[in-house]
Amino acid sequence: MLLSKNSQLILRHRKKFKTKKVFFSGNIQDDFPLSLSTMRTKINFHKYNDCIDFKKKI
Repeated sequence: MLLSKNSQLILRHRKKFKTKKVFFSGNIQDDFPLSLSTMRTKINFHKYNDCIDFKKKI
């Protein structure tokens, strides 16, 4: 899986997010939010097609 620069940054600090509630919003360029281990993750999409593509991956 190719990760965007934003996802790589979060991945480097992933230990800090294990006990946090994380909200992803905007132009999500990869499926990293699905694999991040957090207490709770919410994803907000600006484009309906992006939402449909993510639902297929779940």
